[in-house]
Amino acid sequence: MGPDEDVAYVVPSLGGRIQLSQWIGLQATYFMGFNNDGDISNSIWMEGDYAVNPVVTVKLGGSAELGDDVELPDGSDLTYNLISGIRVAFTDSVSARYQLDYIGREDQDDGVRSFFFVDWRF
Repeated sequence: MGPDEDVAYVVPSLGGRIQLSQWIGLQATYFMGFNNDGDISNSIWMEGDYAVNPVVTVKLGGSAELGDDVELPDGSDLTYNLISGIRVAFTDSVSARYQLDYIGREDQDDGVRSFFFVDWRF
């Protein structure tokens, strides 16, 4: 599906986060996506984080998506991500995050992507 196609998406999700201790947190979110062409996908995203100190937090996680693909023998298409990252809190309302993802796909070459975010809450 390309960006020039006239397709509408709906992606409801259900997730949560648990703080196991002052230093360790876990989160998980389930997504079910569908569109007006009848394509359906299911995915789950899970991450764990560890606060090295009150300023620096590291995270590891991953996600997996199982979607429809009639061209594959089993009719499904699997995509997965392996996620790592670091967050540095400058103040209670300003932080910077870096995230590095490895993306595995059946229908395309695998890849790597990275993100840099600055969060400013007010």
